[in-house]
Formats: sequence, C-alpha cells, structure tokens
Amino acid sequence: MTAIPALDWGRVDRARYEQALATEGFFAPDEGELLMRVLQSAGAGCRALEVGSYRGRSALFALAALPADGRLIGVDAFIDAAGYAGHSAQELAACVGDHRFTVLEGTLAQAWHAVAAAPCDVALVDADHSFAGASADLALAAALLRPGAVLLVHDVADWFPGVVAAVGALVGAGVLAELERVEALCAFEVVRRPRWLTVPAVDHGEELPSPLDAASTPLGARLGGGRAQIVFAAREERDTRSE
Repeated sequence: MTAIPALDWGRVDRARYEQALATEGFFAPDEGELLMRVLQSAGAGCRALEVGSYRGRSALFALAALPADGRLIGVDAFIDAAGYAGHSAQELAACVGDHRFTVLEGTLAQAWHAVAAAPCDVALVDADHSFAGASADLALAAALLRPGAVLLVHDVADWFPGVVAAVGALVGAGVLAELERVEALCAFEVVRRPRWLTVPAVDHGEELPSPLDAASTPLGARLGGGRAQIVFAAREERDTRSE
C-alpha cells in the first residue's frame, strides 16, 4: 500500500460515528478518521483486531467504517493502570452492542488461539504502553496479520517512550514501514513477518507461516498462563467454535 485513500463519508455509519464521539476515551476525532480510512480501504470481509479497547471509543470508530460482513475482535486485559480504570469486558460489550464485535478478556498472548483462527487484515495496538508490553503486542499483532496489511499504533508520542522505542525497533528491523501519522496515531504497513517475531530459534531468514500454522504460535501462548475469556462473540465466531 502506497497511500491510504480518503474517507468516503457516504459509507460511514453516522450513528456509530456519533456514538464514538460521545464515548469516553483517548482517541481524537482525527485519529478516528484515520482508523476508519484504513478499515474502508481493507475492503469487504475485513477481519480487524483491536488490542486495548478501554470503553469502546476506538471500537465504535472502527465499526462505523467496517463493512457489514466485517469482524472486529477486541482484546483487553481490563486492568486498572495509568489513566485506564473502572472498565470491564461486560460494560464494553454492552456499550458497543454490535453483532460484528467480539470481546476477549486477557492479553494478546492469551487470546492468540482465538484470534489466530484466521489471518487479520488490520490491527490497532493501544494497550500496555511499557516497552515490554508494547513490544510483545506489536510482535504478536504483526504475526497475526497478512503480509502487506496495516498495523496502527496509538500513543506514538514522547510522553510514551516505551511505545516509541517498541515501534522504532520494528521499523529499524524492516518489519514495519510508516504510511501516515495523525496526531499520536501511526499507520504502518507490515513489510515482512520474520520468524523471529514469535519463534525463539536461530534466525535463518525465514518468514513466519500463516498464524493458522502451529509453528507460528508464540511461547507465551504455548506455555499456558490462562487463555482469554470470550465475553461476547459475533455470531459467526460462536458458530465456528461450536463446530
């Protein structure tokens, strides 16, 4: 992708957009517009991942632009930290109330098996802002995306040096290439998905297989520590798990 197309407001769900503006959160309207542009450009059947949902503001921006057959998976540990407190998976699901939205309570490593049911087309990372947390989320999100997909990262700003350093490491390694920045939201193309993103083995230059391949499963997802709890699932997600 060389450039992110302009937003087609005629295809935006205005009710969802207004709901997003009225919902508590830290996503600026201009940032929401960039997110919507990315999701519109992903096309029909888009499967999007959001790591860090808080009270649903960014999820609502996403759903305002997501096609009718699209899916959004929200992963959040719902831990009180920094300015994020008093939120829960149940409140998020109730606030958003959209059949295309699945809520997974846990970290992205814990949610790996549920998310990796199919590759994702777009991901937004806005969760743990420490270097350790952001690095893990970014590596896992890149591994879950299709090559050439768009990875958005929020709070790429001086007041969150852990996020800036984690992003810089993957840009420097040639994994990500910046497409556009609006305020503290950056959109990156996933240029490559090297095996070392999730596999702790000697590097021989291989790319990761599809996330459906067990060989790409990160150690954090293999070693246990619990799995993410499915709090609310889109109908298709529930049907897939019941087969």
